[in-house]
Amino acid sequence: MFTNTLKIRKKPMTKRLRAWLFIAISVVVMSFALAPMMRALIGIDEKIQMNFFTVVTLLIGGLMCGLTGMILLIRKPQQLSYQESPIDPSQKRSAAGLHLSALLIFTCIPLLNFFVCYWYWLKARDTSSFLDYHGREALNLQVAVYLYLLVSLFLAYIFVGVLMVMLVLMFTIVVSVYAAIQATRGEWFSYPASMAIVSRQGRPPLKTAP
Repeated sequence: MFTNTLKIRKKPMTKRLRAWLFIAISVVVMSFALAPMMRALIGIDEKIQMNFFTVVTLLIGGLMCGLTGMILLIRKPQQLSYQESPIDPSQKRSAAGLHLSALLIFTCIPLLNFFVCYWYWLKARDTSSFLDYHGREALNLQVAVYLYLLVSLFLAYIFVGVLMVMLVLMFTIVVSVYAAIQATRGEWFSYPASMAIVSRQGRPPLKTAP
């Protein structure tokens, strides 16, 4: 019995280690690709010191590793049970923050938006079914956005992808802000065009506190 328990504990630990390894590789590769652009943007270099297609190739490789790590990390989370309670204003604000973390993608720090959202969801999800649900939705959006960016970067080789990247980023702004507004109203918002990578728990019939 002790051996079986050890095996059960070892599987999730190995899964998490693989996930963080993929994520670490992703951060290193994407940082290497984005560094020349940031240096040119803040005026350190007069122009980007890296070929456009090299940057795109590195970003594709980094995103593929990042998506693999994110999916390994967040798939099949523990199902929690809650006692029914009203949704208070602090929960609404926290849920809005989970959605707005998607905007950290514009810092150009690789996967920062995912790290912030994932950390805060882990911290808050066992306190409220409302926060657990919104955290899952926010993480599903993060993964969907990176997947759309990956497809756009493949198309960047024929330059169509540059326009698609801009459209994906605009979509991210619009839907994350709208989701945050819905969360502050106590609504159980579900993103359009996102995939349930993190399994969604049902919406209990909670009442909003006045």
